[in-house]
Amino acid sequence: MFDRAETRYAIFGVLFGLMFPAGSVAFERYVIGSQFSSLGELFALNPIHAIVCMAPFVLGFTFWRLGVTYARVQAQMHRAQEAEQDLSLIVKTDTLTGRGNRYSLRQDIRALEKDGSSGRVLLIDLDKFKFINDTLGHHVGDALLVSLSERVGDIVAGKGALYRLGGDEFVVLCNNCDDEGAAELAGRIGEAVSQPFDICNTRVTCGCSIGIAAFSPETPGMSVVLARADLALYEAKQTFGNAYNFYTEEMSREAETRMQMETAIRMGMERDEFFLEFQPILGVEAKKLRGFEALARWHHPEQGLVMPTAFIPIAEISGTIIPLGEKLLQMACAEAIKWPTPLTVSVNVSVEQFKHRLFVDQVRGALDASGLAPGRLILEMTESIFALDTDMIRETFDQLHRLGVRFALDDFGTGYSSINHLRQLDFDYLKLDGSFATSMIDDPREHRLVQTIIDLAQHFDLETSAEGIETPEQFESMRASGISEAQGFLFAHPLSADVIASYLENDQKTRSEEDKGAA
Repeated sequence: MFDRAETRYAIFGVLFGLMFPAGSVAFERYVIGSQFSSLGELFALNPIHAIVCMAPFVLGFTFWRLGVTYARVQAQMHRAQEAEQDLSLIVKTDTLTGRGNRYSLRQDIRALEKDGSSGRVLLIDLDKFKFINDTLGHHVGDALLVSLSERVGDIVAGKGALYRLGGDEFVVLCNNCDDEGAAELAGRIGEAVSQPFDICNTRVTCGCSIGIAAFSPETPGMSVVLARADLALYEAKQTFGNAYNFYTEEMSREAETRMQMETAIRMGMERDEFFLEFQPILGVEAKKLRGFEALARWHHPEQGLVMPTAFIPIAEISGTIIPLGEKLLQMACAEAIKWPTPLTVSVNVSVEQFKHRLFVDQVRGALDASGLAPGRLILEMTESIFALDTDMIRETFDQLHRLGVRFALDDFGTGYSSINHLRQLDFDYLKLDGSFATSMIDDPREHRLVQTIIDLAQHFDLETSAEGIETPEQFESMRASGISEAQGFLFAHPLSADVIASYLENDQKTRSEEDKGAA
């Protein structure tokens, strides 16, 4: 019972208070010399003694109240300390996975640098995580992150520490680790992440890309280390499937160039510096005009004419391809409505555009605004479309097909294409990469490959088109192989929009003269 602070304080107050009655008795008997045998007689001698004898009760109660107050203060201080510890844990810990967070990583890197240590940082980014979140739900995504942190944590145990920066980004901090050790660890992590996860009665598969950067006492802080790892991660993401890459100084220079180009692209859109040229597409048998391919161009105020190979990849990286692609699509449809029916317009579409959630609405909007019939619009995409999840892109395909839009698989034979992909996605056209037009002339194997591709397309009821036709020999070789359409400098260079009307007029005159001659 004496463990409580208020009890101890009360006992001390009573004991301290007893000193006053004892003093009164001693003072009255030995100093004054009074004789008394009871407290009543003492009180009769001087009423003050009665008040003094109340001291043990008064001080006992007073000290008890002090004890209560002290106990409350102590309890509050204890709760404050616990809250401070909890807050410190929250500040340093990712609440979902229980791993260290960005703040914890910064503190640990700073401590290692002060100790003169060096090592490697591995920045891990999951593939298809957004798709998993959107299709299976955020609860599955969260469970995947927890399972992944446990799996990767087991791999790095004893070699480094695992942190979660947020979203689907993780970091492994390896002290006293060289490039060889980091590469070995990155390979093991990539292999582990690619194994299926059984989550919420669902088997989930994903992959990851890893960027690796070094840190040392000379490195100017965590932000620089992570920025370098992020540049290496970007390079790793350019490789299909699980991959890792190391940071180099060249990456920083390239990143600076990309930033400058990205800024220029945004300004170019504001200033309407982008425009389209149109290359004619002809039917092979009768050399009859079937349509045009819209080709993006940029009239840069300082660099002059900039071709799409220079700015489209950067627009894709920065996300500016979404508004830029929509604008180019609108321009193409607005121009095509001026042409005679049934001439088509083919518009190149980026993978980043295609997987954007508003892409179908953007296509529908361009058609509605221009009045162009959906069947006259052909969306061209390269084989990189197959790097996306098939289920994700099939839905977009189906929506646009129901709308009436047609699809062409561009640059076939140079990327991820397979027969299985042609079975799963409903393309209307298959366009051979322009390199085949040249290589098949001198290489019999290339010629047989072209013939095989054309036969395959015919099996799937696909129209075929050859790009890059520059000589009559190339055209005849493609025609003999059974190609459906052709385009290239042999027929016409890309045309500006303001000369298409005269081109169509000349084409019509040529057709009329040929018809008269045939008659």
